[in-house]
Amino acid sequence: MLTPISINGLTNDHSSVRISFLGGRMMFSHVKAINYSDSLTPSENYGTHPIALPTGLGSYKAEGSITVLKDAWDNVRAQLPDGLGALVFPITVTYIRGLKPTVHTLVDCRIASEKNSSSQGQGGLEVEVTLWVRYILRDGKCLAPLDADVVPIAVTF
Repeated sequence: MLTPISINGLTNDHSSVRISFLGGRMMFSHVKAINYSDSLTPSENYGTHPIALPTGLGSYKAEGSITVLKDAWDNVRAQLPDGLGALVFPITVTYIRGLKPTVHTLVDCRIASEKNSSSQGQGGLEVEVTLWVRYILRDGKCLAPLDADVVPIAVTF
């Protein structure tokens, strides 16, 4: 069984995350949550038999969201131009604990929507920013091949 890496008895948690957003480390200490995912859905081909023929590469999809304290988001928004949904920017997420930092890059992000909410007993007000993400690199590797002419060959372990 693999034992989680720890430094001085501490393992990764939310305090291990550093986020570079919109060109700098703006508000990274005010980020309550960051979520991102990607998928590569193989294209299925069928003939007359009910079992699929070999698959095609398929379609890749990435998405993300970030939840930020409202005061911090309002400060960032004030520095952005009108039409901020047209801005294209990367987001870098670095997990700092362990022997070597893990770096994930959300490439060519755009702000797709903002969701504000308030309720009694909520604590600090938050804004959830939904992102359109072109693709995600995890330590420099993407789930989909970045060059569609170079598809990986089967690997054995």
